[in-house]
Amino acid sequence: MPALLAIVSASCLLPPFGTNQDLDRGNGEAGMSGADAAANGGAAAGATGGGGAGPVCGNGVLDGTERCDDGNTDSGDGCSSTCKVETGWDCRPFEPSSCSPTCGDGLLAGAEAQAGGCDDQNKLANDGCSATCHVESGYVCSGAPSVCAKTCGDGKLDAGEACDDGKATAGDGCFACAVESGYTCDNTRPPSKCTDINECTKGTDNCSSNATCTNSPGSFTCACNTGYSGNGVTCNGGAGGGGAGGGGLGNAGSGAGTEHLLSQGKAASADSEETTKGNLAGLGNDGSLTTRWAAADGAVGHYWQVDLGAADTITKVQVTWEQAFIYKFKVEGSVDGTAWSSLVDQTNSTNANAAQTYPLGVVPQARWVRVTVTGLPTSTNWASFFELSVFGY
Repeated sequence: MPALLAIVSASCLLPPFGTNQDLDRGNGEAGMSGADAAANGGAAAGATGGGGAGPVCGNGVLDGTERCDDGNTDSGDGCSSTCKVETGWDCRPFEPSSCSPTCGDGLLAGAEAQAGGCDDQNKLANDGCSATCHVESGYVCSGAPSVCAKTCGDGKLDAGEACDDGKATAGDGCFACAVESGYTCDNTRPPSKCTDINECTKGTDNCSSNATCTNSPGSFTCACNTGYSGNGVTCNGGAGGGGAGGGGLGNAGSGAGTEHLLSQGKAASADSEETTKGNLAGLGNDGSLTTRWAAADGAVGHYWQVDLGAADTITKVQVTWEQAFIYKFKVEGSVDGTAWSSLVDQTNSTNANAAQTYPLGVVPQARWVRVTVTGLPTSTNWASFFELSVFGY
């Protein structure tokens, strides 16, 4: 009888199937939020059992009492340095763990705390903070829970706005209440008054001493002087300009024309389109900021490209993203559609403005221009922009 009682007593100490430890090893159908972890007592990641080695936090494997393990020991990404779920985050019990901000909890975490992010404690759209916790166009949001007001475009400078010129036009210096590249805005007496920065007279251009700098709205161009050849940034002695070569790009000649928009309405294509919502490639350069191109999923590496119809000299590239978040991307050009060379490298971008302008100090020639998205703000953001504009002559 004593032996039987001992067996029964020991069986009563075993944890029932379906405990939090079992869920951590589960099939991904149930995760644990920061609030759940706090209610669970915040079990220490370094606990040991049975006299063996304790769990190793940061190896991407859920061991023992770990509530998450995302393969690193960095805090601020949802899974703390001690493998606990951080407040305001949800972590899926994959190996390694996948963590994302808890949209709708009223707390600001991850991308929600960055420019263009918000959390108004609900998942409703059209109230300033979208169902995916992005600030909606025409609104400004602040605080936690976020309070959103429709102020952008009213000509009054409100909290969170870098400028407000009372318009919703890109290319005038102020777009989506953010100052565009190549401009400066005076907010002394709203509405904001924005003016082009003349890089040539300020000496902030990168033209060669043997080149002529020509200013343009939000940009500038460099062209080698007579008797020199090159791309304007580098000019070598000797007559003649560089023509289009056999590589990805050709160099512009010594004479510069008048900069104008090259890409609007030209043939566009993409490796992926959100056809279910009609966000097709041709809407990415139709001249409208109310239509857009979007990829069909949230994968990185999707690209969009435009055929300019002929090899033109490219002076500036402007992109207006769907959201004011940090998109990582690169822009390339080609004269033959096969060999590609870099025009803009923002693969490590920290720019959270929706409208971004990139003047090209080197003025190459290209017929095809392609933008490839290499990084997205969150797993719920897809590659998507209202307009990709290519300028040149």
